[in-house]
Amino acid sequence: MGINIQVVMTYFDVTRFCNFTVLGYISTRLLVGIIFLSGACLPTSVVLGEPILDERSKGITGRIVASRAGRISTQVPGLVKSMKVWVGQRIERGDVLAILDTSQLEQDLVVLRSELDVAQARATVSMSEQALAKNIFERQKNLKQSAAFNKSRYDDAFLSLQIAIANRAQAAAEVERRKANLKRKELDIKLSTIRAAYGGIVRRLSAQEGSFVTEEEPHILDMIDDTSFEIEIDIPVQQSDEFLSAQEFSFHVNGRKLGQARVRTLLPEVNRRTQTRPIRLIPLDASLISKLGLGQDVMVYWRSS
Repeated sequence: MGINIQVVMTYFDVTRFCNFTVLGYISTRLLVGIIFLSGACLPTSVVLGEPILDERSKGITGRIVASRAGRISTQVPGLVKSMKVWVGQRIERGDVLAILDTSQLEQDLVVLRSELDVAQARATVSMSEQALAKNIFERQKNLKQSAAFNKSRYDDAFLSLQIAIANRAQAAAEVERRKANLKRKELDIKLSTIRAAYGGIVRRLSAQEGSFVTEEEPHILDMIDDTSFEIEIDIPVQQSDEFLSAQEFSFHVNGRKLGQARVRTLLPEVNRRTQTRPIRLIPLDASLISKLGLGQDVMVYWRSS
């Protein structure tokens, strides 16, 4: 039994595309064989062993992509003390990926705590000074109706009270500033343990034990979420509306149909060179592509209305 060859065109389209009038006398199967062997006008994709679809069916080559992938970076600079993962390892959300050296941060923390103690002591002193200035002012105020009242002393007491109030406010603000610095340093220590934001596979390490990560080069590793693969195809701009109006999509690998898919989104970008737009599809059963490789080619078929 011969092998059927399915091209991403109908046979009528192939005949018009090649513009070989003499080929009208050759059988359709022989025509496709000549085109395939000569390479004179190869189509976008050829699928072996796939049943021939009717002329309203169309197909295009797509590829497996990850819906979530990226670089994991540190929020604080520092020396990489230890890497807890390796390339190809599966990790879960919250797993420790790397630990930075925190010895300098811990020393800074000791200094900040002592500075906070000093600031709190000054705030206590300023509170006492304000209370004393207030008592002196109240005594001068109570002498207003007596012969012992002295306007100059009253004014001095009032000014001393205002200065004491301002000093207490300044001391309280300094305490809050020291507390904020302390919390920020404690957060830096916490962030020195780098954890996975989502589950997936470690794709590449950008840092090793003993290397130094900086604000300019903060990358630790690259990872992909292998539980949410999608299919991406590049559809010609003029066909995007027709494609989106289709109701059924099937995807095939190595000539074998794996299942149905649906459109998730039309990405808002156009390749000016090829005049195509990327479209993302997700399978109705995610397990059907969970074992396929990232970047693997798939065929997507749909029926035009």
